[in-house]
Amino acid sequence: MGFLYACLENMLKFFLSIIFLFLLINDNYAAREDTGYNRGINNKNISIINKLLDNQEYLKSIEIIIKEIKKDKLNADLYNYLGYAYRKNGNLVLSIKNYKEALNLNPNHSEAHNYIGIAYLKIGQIHKAKKHLKILEGLCEAKCKEYKSLEAQLNKVLKNEK
Repeated sequence: MGFLYACLENMLKFFLSIIFLFLLINDNYAAREDTGYNRGINNKNISIINKLLDNQEYLKSIEIIIKEIKKDKLNADLYNYLGYAYRKNGNLVLSIKNYKEALNLNPNHSEAHNYIGIAYLKIGQIHKAKKHLKILEGLCEAKCKEYKSLEAQLNKVLKNEK
């Protein structure tokens, strides 16, 4: 009886582990929609933020993104969006601060590496932009659009310096 009980107990632990793993993987996968994590943000708010950014309504988008960050302070995409809005609105200090926060939360966030590199180029910190280009090279083997974008911007700046 003891042997049977031990077998049943081990089987139960095994199945519970499998279920837990499935839920963990499924939850993580479901949180990654199209542009990245976007967890905690409903699609309507993402659509609104993207539309405002596309229409160059940066102050309105900043307002909405800040509200979303208050709901989910651990969302790297939100900080990346905020950094983008600040950069496009001309506030490079807050832009870089938010890109850094996005990268602190997700060191492999390729968009944040691209955009912070562009921000660094705008303030003449070429060495920092190169650092993020090198990181992107490692993340996507120099094949992703973020790498190509930052590389093109860097080459443009270097060409103008000659």
